[in-house]
Amino acid sequence: MPHGARGGSPSGRNGEDVVVPDGITNPVASPIDLLIMPHGSRGASSSNRSGEDVVALNGITNQVASPNDHMIMPHGAKGERISDRNGGDMVPPNGITDPVPSPNDILIMPHGSRVDRNSQGIVASDGSQGHHTRDKEIQTLAMDQADMEVKSSASSLDRDIRTLAMDQADMEIKYHPPSGWEDLTACLLSKVFSYLNFWDRARASTVCCHWNLVFHQPELWRRFDFEVTQETTSYLKSTPKGLIKQVLQQHQEHLRFVSFSIDAHPKSAEVACDILSQMVNCSLKTLELMSSAKPTFMLDKDRFVSALNVVVVSSPHTISSLALSETPVDDPSLLMLAKTHQDSLTLLDIESCPNASSRGITVIADHCRKLHQLTIDYSHLSEELLSALCRDEHVTLKYLKLNITKEDAQEQFHPISQESWALLARHSPNLKLVMNFYVLDHSDYEVFFNFEMPVTHLYFGRYVSQEVLGRVGRHCHRLNEMVICANGNIPLDRELLQIAVHCKHLESLGLGECEVHCAAIVKIAKICGKQLTQLFIREEVLLEDEQFSIDKMTEKVSTYLGRDWSPELMPYWD
Repeated sequence: MPHGARGGSPSGRNGEDVVVPDGITNPVASPIDLLIMPHGSRGASSSNRSGEDVVALNGITNQVASPNDHMIMPHGAKGERISDRNGGDMVPPNGITDPVPSPNDILIMPHGSRVDRNSQGIVASDGSQGHHTRDKEIQTLAMDQADMEVKSSASSLDRDIRTLAMDQADMEIKYHPPSGWEDLTACLLSKVFSYLNFWDRARASTVCCHWNLVFHQPELWRRFDFEVTQETTSYLKSTPKGLIKQVLQQHQEHLRFVSFSIDAHPKSAEVACDILSQMVNCSLKTLELMSSAKPTFMLDKDRFVSALNVVVVSSPHTISSLALSETPVDDPSLLMLAKTHQDSLTLLDIESCPNASSRGITVIADHCRKLHQLTIDYSHLSEELLSALCRDEHVTLKYLKLNITKEDAQEQFHPISQESWALLARHSPNLKLVMNFYVLDHSDYEVFFNFEMPVTHLYFGRYVSQEVLGRVGRHCHRLNEMVICANGNIPLDRELLQIAVHCKHLESLGLGECEVHCAAIVKIAKICGKQLTQLFIREEVLLEDEQFSIDKMTEKVSTYLGRDWSPELMPYWD
């Protein structure tokens, strides 16, 4: 209690409570509690004869403690044993003597003892010396006690709040259960909408105002596909002009993943370029331009490049994936892309881009060192490009796709040295190297498969000779997948068996317009076993022999592959 304060207890004689002037009630102290009295206070009890309470002169009431209890009093305070029949002071019997302390010292002595003050100090009646501490220790004791009370009160309050919240939640569930879709929160409804395509979401937005508001939430407009077609050239439905306007005006800043599907009509390319030129407030991560028919983007090169540069400049350091196949993109555009997205670009697809060159793609490889997926024409591949992709500071490549196609009959493919292919294999040991061949002449394969190549996927779209397949078996030991679309009427038994023996990682094999005996297919299935997860063979390709009919071959192959297998049937219509 503050110095000079007086406390009155409404039940002082029975020792139940002690009340200070501001109404704070202290519980009755136990026999081992300490009595803390301000400096200069005197103890007086309202129950002198019964010895129940001890009351200081300022009204502080404390339960009478045993002689072993202690009373904490400021230096200079006098205590009286009011419960003594002779009115004598409280004097400890052991005579503890205390040296002369400073005025700020505190005397700690057994409760019920008398204090005598003289010039030498404070001496108990039994001659023992009292123990004293500094104000700082008393303040620390008081602060610790206050912290314990606050923590106890806060813990109790937290438990009460949690209990109340749980009870309230149980009552809400009991008396207000969800009645239907209209009660779904915006967060849950947005999650449901994310599994719908755009047109289904648009129809759902007409259900009610709440659903319409959720339909316009930013997270549902991160991805948008523009269909730009003409009725005369495509069966696909074009994106309505009103919707395109709404996207550009209301949700342009929310767009992150954008794709364009364009038919061969020149007007469609003009509309796509017009949309791109208006995307000035975007922060795109991916941009994909796809063609639903060829030729595509047949318009003025400068107009397309200008529209593309708007997107590239408006989304600095954010574009990670860019697919620009069959567009008039040129080297200056690639240079700008390399400068503005060198830290973000990871995927680039620029196959069939006649205005781009190997030099421009090499600039991309030099600057964009996080690039790990690249699709280009073989005509753009060079020793310098492979060297740039294999530098120590460049990330390992995951995917490299090369399209080998011949637009001019007089064109000759340039060779890539064995050292460059070996460097690529060492730098990117897990590289998926895809080579698509669309050539008709055997001479077009002269620069390929003459030494070890790290190719993993081969697609022969037109013609491939037996001699070329033999080189594949000898020099493509990493081969994982091979598809032969056409070969002629010469059986490929020996070449396919050689590939199955030497290409230990072969998992997929597809045979189109070629011929192979049933016995050879059984041997291939036996060599590859369950590892051969994809085996596509048209039934008309198979030639029955003395060992196996088609039915017997089917049963045997199924046994080796560990699953039911059968050749593909070509449907016939009358």
